Formats: sequence, structure tokens, C-alpha cells
Amino acid sequence: LAIVAVNEFSWFALLTLLVGAGHLTGLSDRGATVAQASYGVDAVSLYVVGVMLTALGAMNDVAITQTSAVEALARTGHARSRRDLFRQAMQVGADHASGMVNVLVLVYAAGALPLLLLLRANRTTPLWVQLNGEGLFTELTALLLALLCMVLVVPVSTALAARWMFRPGADPDTDPATDPAAR
Repeated sequence: LAIVAVNEFSWFALLTLLVGAGHLTGLSDRGATVAQASYGVDAVSLYVVGVMLTALGAMNDVAITQTSAVEALARTGHARSRRDLFRQAMQVGADHASGMVNVLVLVYAAGALPLLLLLRANRTTPLWVQLNGEGLFTELTALLLALLCMVLVVPVSTALAARWMFRPGADPDTDPATDPAAR
């Protein structure tokens, strides 16, 4: 959980910077426009929270799975050092991160599908003007940040788990730190 919290805080700072640099209003989403008009909810804050919650779920999944992979590898007793345990777990992590990246791209593509259809339906505005609009930028920003988090959470969670779970000279059959039944 601490791993996810550190990554989420860094990610929040980057998201806030991109929102400010891109001069996003959050009003490209119809639901945010209604929420702001009806309830006084700040559309930019709603956008930031939505992006953070989406990526938090993916980061949580990756961090927990990586920690479990490190634990399983540590229990085998085949790692000679923390670095060796980290290297072995990163092989699993690379596959997991690439799978999660694919999932995130598909999720964001599905979420942006109505926007892309609307862009093509408007034949009076040139495509380059439409592509430079806030709607597409908000989707791409969210995807970019989620992908960046996936790239960062795997090595960070793997390194921390390897540091905590590696027991030099431990016998995986008798060491309570590596035996799940002893917990």
C-alpha cells in the first residue's frame, strides 16, 4: 500500500502539472459539465480524481501481484542475493506490466470511442483543429499518466518486496519468514 501511495502522490503532482500546462477545463466531458452546472462541482477536480482512481486500481493490482511474485520466488530459496531475487521477479513484472499496459490502452480507447466518432461526424471543422481540442488531450493525458505509473510501479514494488522478503541462507522449508503456514 505504501508503494502505491508514493507512486500515486508523484503521479498526482505530474497530473496537476499537465492539467495546468494544458489549460484543461474539464468541460470536454458532458457529465462533468452537468455536474459543474447542477452541483457546483469543479470539473477539473472531477477529471483529476477520475484519472487518479482509474490508475490507482491498475497500480494496486500490479503492486500486489509483483509483491506476491517476489514472495513466491523468495520461498523457493533459489535467489542468491536481493539483486538476484529482484532480477527474477522483474522477469515476471515485465510480462505483467505489458499485459496491464494493453488493458489500459484498450480501456482508454473504449472510453474515447464516442469522442473519436464525434470528431469524425463534424465535417465542417478541419481534423487538425479537432485533434488539438481538449477532449482528445484529456484522454491522451490520462492514458500517458496511467502508462507511466505502470512503468514505475513494477520496479519500485519489486525492489521494496525483494528488500523485505530476501533472507540470506534461509531454508524455504523451515524459515517462518518464507513459510505461509507459519503466518
